[in-house]
Amino acid sequence: MDTLDGDSGLYNSRGEKAKRDLVQFVPFRNFKGNQTALAKAVLAEVPEQLVDYNKLIGRKPRPASQVDITKVAMEGINQ
Repeated sequence: MDTLDGDSGLYNSRGEKAKRDLVQFVPFRNFKGNQTALAKAVLAEVPEQLVDYNKLIGRKPRPASQVDITKVAMEGINQ
């Protein structure tokens, strides 16, 4: 499984380096029922992978939206 993870580089059958890592291997047995830690480990690389993919296809982020904070619902406040 570590070979498929590709964190240290992944190559195809022709020896060409892969453009991006597609697999995140997390040894399930290391978490012994700790679902929070397991989720954190599984999702740790997602933000960087998303940014790398968008760079690869040439997609740039849209400008940030303006938010009127006075119109945002404050759920859970004063309860």
